[in-house]
Amino acid sequence: MSLYSFAEANLTTAADRRRRPFVDKGQITRTLVLCTILLVALIARLHHG
Repeated sequence: MSLYSFAEANLTTAADRRRRPFVDKGQITRTLVLCTILLVALIARLHHG
């Protein structure tokens, strides 16, 4: 599973959750952590060439 399709799946999940009347703070936290990890991994990969 590529990073792109992984991120796309997460965006789809977020869109589905947005239909609900309440916000799941745990899901937001997990999404932020995932985005941060992906960013760090991307930067590290760019630095190491």
